[in-house]
Formats: sequence, structure tokens, C-alpha cells
Amino acid sequence: MAVTAGHARASFDLKSATLPLIAVLLKTADLAELAEALQARLGDTPDFFEQDPVLVDLAPVAESDEAIDFPALILLLRSYRVVPLAVRGGSAAQMEAALAAGDVASLLIAPEVATTAELQAIAEALVPIAQRHDVAALVLGDSRVMGRAHADGIHIEAGGAALKEAIEALQPKSIVGAGNIRVRHEAMEAGEAGAD
Repeated sequence: MAVTAGHARASFDLKSATLPLIAVLLKTADLAELAEALQARLGDTPDFFEQDPVLVDLAPVAESDEAIDFPALILLLRSYRVVPLAVRGGSAAQMEAALAAGDVASLLIAPEVATTAELQAIAEALVPIAQRHDVAALVLGDSRVMGRAHADGIHIEAGGAALKEAIEALQPKSIVGAGNIRVRHEAMEAGEAGAD
């Protein structure tokens, strides 16, 4: 039986999904110290995580001059059954090292800054680094900064109306991510609205 193009069945669909992420706030660049702390906290519960995605937040160590061994950090985190998916908050050098280590899908440019000019300067420094490593660079909440820095997309945490507005204005050319989602229903609404 012939199947016409109008009646062809799809063998799969691609849909948006919203994942809860655990943030690992890195408070030391000393991986031996981190390993001890992880063992003390999670050693008695080796199955606490089950390949859960995590975001590595470097903000607490952003001012540190000590290098972070990202391949070793990734292995350490994976040994506790978490999967590092994203990194944020580090210095330009730390972000470059993190991205060079691989296993990073996106870079969320979301510094705690006082002015748009500061956000713009940070985005202009980090977007090219991310893109050199084939990592999606997303700017938190400011589409003008996103556009001027040539970022891949925006991350919206302001709620449903702002998310819908961003999706209508920016997709399909730009990624529109959603955050600050507290309950499953909000995640479903974000996915149905078309968040990436």
C-alpha cells in the first residue's frame, strides 16, 4: 500500500521539555577538599542521585586565581551519579576552561550585576567563548543584550506572560529557555508555550 505525503506517519516527535536542575555551588577549586565534602555528605547514600542533571555554579569561586580541573570535576560529580549539563557564574578564564572540558550544553549568562552595561560587557566577553566550543549562550532576561552580544538565546524567569512574549518575538531564530519554575504545572505550561 502506498502512503502519500499527506498521510505519512511520523516515526517520532520532538517536543520541548523542562527539567529541574540541581545547582552545585562550587565553593572551592580544591577538588580533594570537594571530594571529602561529597563523601561526608553523600557517602552513606550512594544512590541518592540517579543520573540527575546538575548546573555547576562557579559564582562563589569566580574571584579565585586557583585553576579548576574541569575534567576531574566532571568525573568526581559523575561518581555521585549526577550529570553536569551547564555551568554559570565563573570568570572568563574559568568559563573557557569549563567549556574546553566538554559535556557542557549551555552557558547561562546570569551574573548578579547592577546595570545593563555590566551585563552587556559580561555577555560580550562570554558569548564568543561559548560559541567557540559549540555551547549555546543564553542571556538572562534581556533580549537587547542577547541581540547585541549575538547570544544564542534568552532565559526567562519572569513568568508565563514574559515567556510567551519572548517565544513570540524570538523563536525560531533564538532559543527561549524558562526558569524559576516551582511546580510541575508551571513546567507543563512552559513546555506547552514552546520553551526550549
